[in-house]
Amino acid sequence: MAGGKAEFDETFTSRASRRASGSILIVVPIAPFLLMLFLFRPFVIDDTYITFRYAQNLVDAGVASYNADDGAPVEGYTSFLWLVIAAVAIRANADPLVVVRVFSVFAGIGAIVLLRLLALRLCGDRRLSLLPPVLLAVSAEFAMWTVAGLETTFFVFLLLLSLHLLFREVDRGGTPLWAVSFALLALTRPEGVAFFAAAFVYRFAVSLREPLSPRRRAGTLLFAAFLFTLVYGPYFLWRYSYYHLPLPNTFYAKHGGGRGADYVTGFLAYCAPVVLLALAAPFATRRSLRDKHVAATIVLLWAIVLIDLAAVWNVRAAMAWDWRLLIHLAPLFFVAAVVPLSRFATDRGRVRRMTVAAITIFLVAWTAHPDLLRGRIADCRATGDGLRAAHIELGRLLGRVLEPGTPVVLVDSGAIAYYSKLPCIDIAGIPLNNRALTLGIYEEQDLWAAAPGGIALRGTEEGAISDRPMYRRVLESALKRGFIRYTGARYKDDYYIWVFVDPSRLIEKG
Repeated sequence: MAGGKAEFDETFTSRASRRASGSILIVVPIAPFLLMLFLFRPFVIDDTYITFRYAQNLVDAGVASYNADDGAPVEGYTSFLWLVIAAVAIRANADPLVVVRVFSVFAGIGAIVLLRLLALRLCGDRRLSLLPPVLLAVSAEFAMWTVAGLETTFFVFLLLLSLHLLFREVDRGGTPLWAVSFALLALTRPEGVAFFAAAFVYRFAVSLREPLSPRRRAGTLLFAAFLFTLVYGPYFLWRYSYYHLPLPNTFYAKHGGGRGADYVTGFLAYCAPVVLLALAAPFATRRSLRDKHVAATIVLLWAIVLIDLAAVWNVRAAMAWDWRLLIHLAPLFFVAAVVPLSRFATDRGRVRRMTVAAITIFLVAWTAHPDLLRGRIADCRATGDGLRAAHIELGRLLGRVLEPGTPVVLVDSGAIAYYSKLPCIDIAGIPLNNRALTLGIYEEQDLWAAAPGGIALRGTEEGAISDRPMYRRVLESALKRGFIRYTGARYKDDYYIWVFVDPSRLIEKG
């Protein structure tokens, strides 16, 4: 009896020691991730303030619209859940940028932890399971979009959480909480609905191998569908009745058949080594029961990847700055890539161990892209500094010098609109907040019927305005109506924002 107790204590102590060791090891990827965030901390993007503009109107006027008095609201934001978080921050008199950045940082740390758990489930190797979170941590793309103020990293976290809960329910049973997590994912970005559909099919396929009666199998799946619908259904009914479209206007504005082909292929080239290993993953599984689960998991990961690649293939790349539309797929590549590596390392021969170590070092170096890192940091710093010096300051200026309620025509529809607090008309080439322009039925006389008193257009330092025909026509009409060039500010090299105003609408000089 004493010997059994001693054996139990030894086993328990050994397991506790392994868990503690695993908890300590997770610090390995978190540390470089925090360092990357520090390097990219000045970065913020104008699109962030589009969501803040909607959040401000939701708090002030109770409408989820770009302008508080829009007769036909346009869904020019992508993430409803991010909008809610920003609105709560504004309602609490907090800086929404600080709040969403804090959310993103914790979401990034959570994504790193979840990625380790997913990798451990697939490869079973404590050391190799650290590779995917390390790759995510050293990715400049992941770091820059964590601090940018958008929902990107939060979406990564919810995607990995949804997969983790799904696999845990498959392995251990219990309530399908993964359906709730996928519903939150769909509230964060619309592609979450398609990801849930892929997960649902995966859960059905796996259930066919489980010793369940058809009634119990159907009950489990129907309950998962019920939980998803319970969370996502009321939101979808509200947004369809409010905006009268099944998808956000951002989808229709960015849509362009096959125009995202270069973007997709560029992203795959950016992730090339891990993509190749992920492609090899299905062929690295064996016929054991455990590996059947691994193979099914890899199929699900690739289904999600292909669904997203097919969608982004039809997105105009002009709205896909760097890889923010696809960066959430990188962790899926990372975690699938450890499967062939772990199989190759099963033989503990010295040559194989050295080969796996060399591949690991190569993957980390490739993902970090040290040759590009310095330039990317400099570009992100210039973007953040330029946004503060141009968009934010010009927005504040317009709000101060124009009469309250004066409409402003602009092409960068984020920070200028948010800080001016004036009605704004979006005439950008990709009009996120102008449904009429998206549909191609916009008439220039409609713009002047709104009686704008200010115009903010892109141009060069020398004063030339962007060569888009519509921008030139608007400016020519404005000058004929007595508008004057009022001020300008540099956003980035050879990218100025010039402001023209109707002098009769000014309430302050300077």
